[in-house]
Amino acid sequence: MTITCRLISETVAKSYGVTVRDLNSRRKGDGVVLPRHMSWTLARRLTERSFPEIGRFMGGRDHTTIIHGVRRIEEALGSDPQIAANYMQLVEVITVLGEASDKADRTAVRFHDIDPLETAEAFLEAKFRDFMPSLEAIRALCMGVLHYVTELDHANAMLAQAETELERHQDILNTQTDLWHRERSTLEDRLANLALGTVRTDAALAAAATVVTKLKALNSAQMTINERPARKALEASLKTLQTTFERI
Repeated sequence: MTITCRLISETVAKSYGVTVRDLNSRRKGDGVVLPRHMSWTLARRLTERSFPEIGRFMGGRDHTTIIHGVRRIEEALGSDPQIAANYMQLVEVITVLGEASDKADRTAVRFHDIDPLETAEAFLEAKFRDFMPSLEAIRALCMGVLHYVTELDHANAMLAQAETELERHQDILNTQTDLWHRERSTLEDRLANLALGTVRTDAALAAAATVVTKLKALNSAQMTINERPARKALEASLKTLQTTFERI
């Protein structure tokens, strides 16, 4: 059984009272958007075409647009009985037409998918004026060019977004690093001040050793999820050391 994107587009267009050109256009409105998304969903389920291929054969859309449209129909199939009924009827009709195309060469040719990439290769490989493409082939080539430009624009937009996110995270990292250096300097100053003028007793040495241990732990935990607990532990050890010195 041969089911093509073109067969699906023509069947859906006739069922909803629109044209294939409407489905492939950028027109908005439920009268066009719903059957457009329906045709993409049927193509995804009844053919072996990938999302990028469906976009290339059905209006020159990028794959994320196709995915969005398919998801909307899949959600509606479980919540809208009318859409679900229309979907099942279209599956039945398209299946019958697909089986008929296998038995009739004329029908198969009419509903054949024209690959814009193959058309472009034929243009480039043919000698001058030796290749006379059909209007359908020219149309498919135009759709392929549109699809390529759309995909390229999408890729550039994603790259720009990634660069912006990278810059934002770098700014956050720089801010956190500066904050950590300032806090570390403050803690080291506090430790130095506490050590001045003290008498070395066992308790004081033990408290001071604890502070050193906690400071090392904080250095190891910087820029990790353990940094905050390590900082709190160091502050607690500093308070203990200060109390110990005040008792001497």
